[in-house]
Amino acid sequence: RDLGQGQGVFERATAVVDDFDFFNLGWVRVVKNGRPEEGDHVAALVKVFGLWTVNTARVVYRFHTTVDAVPRYGFAYGTLQHHAECGEERFQVSWSQETDEVSFEILAFSRPRHLLARLGRPWARRLQKRCGNQAMARMEALVNGP
Repeated sequence: RDLGQGQGVFERATAVVDDFDFFNLGWVRVVKNGRPEEGDHVAALVKVFGLWTVNTARVVYRFHTTVDAVPRYGFAYGTLQHHAECGEERFQVSWSQETDEVSFEILAFSRPRHLLARLGRPWARRLQKRCGNQAMARMEALVNGP
């Protein structure tokens, strides 16, 4: 998702990534201690059918690098045993020096781990897509304000 242009937008977006606030959606909440660092555990609380479930993950890497004159910033986590899915998710902010555009990307791959996630796979995929779309919209709102 395009967030805007310039260094200020990039810096605000990296702060939101560090805060992980883009994932606090009302029906999804993230519990963590400070900026996610490699090896840290995070827990996503997800409200499904009126019940809160806990999905745990570990930060597998962080990055702040430049590739082809494009600064990139973010981190990825891998799911742990007590997560409904088995996979990884990466959160990345990029700033194109050529166009001055700042963008946010969520890249995920997974397969169902929990029995209910396997049985309800189409529904679980829709839920994942909804979560990703809402997280992108929240990131944009947090970076650009009301």
